[in-house]
Amino acid sequence: YEYMTILSQKTMSEQDRFLLEERSRIELTLEKYDEMRELYAEDIISYEEYSDYLLEYNYASANSGIFNNIERHKDYINAMSEAGYDADFVYDTGWKQLLIVDFDWTLFMALVLICSNIFACEYDKGSSNDGFAQILRTTKQGRNRTIVIKYLALLLFTISVFVVWNAVDFCRVSMNYELPCISSSIQSIESFAGFLPNISIGGYLVCYYMTKLAAAIILASLVFALSAIM
Repeated sequence: YEYMTILSQKTMSEQDRFLLEERSRIELTLEKYDEMRELYAEDIISYEEYSDYLLEYNYASANSGIFNNIERHKDYINAMSEAGYDADFVYDTGWKQLLIVDFDWTLFMALVLICSNIFACEYDKGSSNDGFAQILRTTKQGRNRTIVIKYLALLLFTISVFVVWNAVDFCRVSMNYELPCISSSIQSIESFAGFLPNISIGGYLVCYYMTKLAAAIILASLVFALSAIM
């Protein structure tokens, strides 16, 4: 996270310089371990000096593997740049949690269960032998107007449920992870390397939610239509 945050605020040339300097710092610190241990054992350096070195060594040891990933991502950025995409350093753990998820069946199952009963009261035979639907169809505007009103209510309900359902996930992720660099290219996240449109993370997020909303409305409309004729 620290490396990604620092590098995301630098230009390309500054990134290159930072990576070279940090790699040199890590390698030099790790290589000096045996030497520094001998110097301390021979009382050539003080305890404070050795302690300061150990702090640097622990930092270098802990970050060496992480820095390998950073350098690989830099190679990825260069490759994407050659292909015409503006990839950058982005701390993407939160974005992956939000955008790369399994299909959520719960929302669509809830819509199916609720929408399938939207005309149930019309076919309830408690009031007549054939249900209220037969009476409603004989009125001048009853059937068509009822369908329009119910469909509009269905759209409002579907949108409301969709917003609440996805707001829960968004709040959960945003409270546990950073969601930085929303204006950076979606290709900055390596999982989207093959995504052709060169749009921002924010633009992809809008498309992502609009596509999910469209799918929810289409499903609700289909169930609505089937329940109206059955």
